[in-house]
Amino acid sequence: MDWKDKVLDAAYAVLKPGFEIFDMNISHVKGEPRIYVYLDKITGQYGSPTIQDCENFSHLFSLKLGVLEQKNEIPADYSVEVSSPGAEREIRLPDDLDRFKEHPMRVIYHDDDQVKTGILKLLEKRESELLWQIADVKKNRKNGLITKRNKGENVLIAISDIKRINLHLDF
Repeated sequence: MDWKDKVLDAAYAVLKPGFEIFDMNISHVKGEPRIYVYLDKITGQYGSPTIQDCENFSHLFSLKLGVLEQKNEIPADYSVEVSSPGAEREIRLPDDLDRFKEHPMRVIYHDDDQVKTGILKLLEKRESELLWQIADVKKNRKNGLITKRNKGENVLIAISDIKRINLHLDF
């Protein structure tokens, strides 16, 4: 088993109920491994763990990695960084759509050989397409997409045309 797989197994071994590994990667900084873990709080409204959640996971994970290091199963002199996927996290299709359907999302998609971006709210999931409404957010109001008379158009997008979706925070 590759040492990177052992690190991933260690992360899953200390994961508490209500949390998932959103992403994990290992890079080398000045020749030393740096392990990045993005922790997802599946019970949270935005999926964001607290600083305490990250610290607790980091502590348990570091203990587990210490054991592996003592057995020479992973390289020494690594560092660990644990954080959330971010406030405007990427939405994974199709699983995250139901979870975050109440929130506006920035959708990047293909439409007639053009790449378009819209701040949309999911109305309905269909077999191979998604029905969205232009979200009532500051950016859309500022751009004239939402008015008092027009509460937002509906947009039908094939799932295969979606390039990326992120949560949108309305500041």
